[in-house]
Amino acid sequence: MQAQGEQFRQKDKNSDGYLELPEVGIPAAHPQAHAGYGHRLLQFDNNGDNKVSMEEYLESRQQIFGQMDRNGSGFIEPPEAGQYRSE
Repeated sequence: MQAQGEQFRQKDKNSDGYLELPEVGIPAAHPQAHAGYGHRLLQFDNNGDNKVSMEEYLESRQQIFGQMDRNGSGFIEPPEAGQYRSE
């Protein structure tokens, strides 16, 4: 979790505690705002405010990990990663 928190802080260019589309190089009004990386980022936005708090980011990352760790071992093993990618 610490590594994920550090990733969040690195992406939070203005250090306001939120990730917003312009911080990842996508203007909010740009057609790509809801496609590609912008879409993936906004999937973490649980409250619909068009920005992602660290709490939302970490929560979503934990959910993704849980989906990938199909056998509940606490590790993502190569077969699990391959299954997740193919879905």
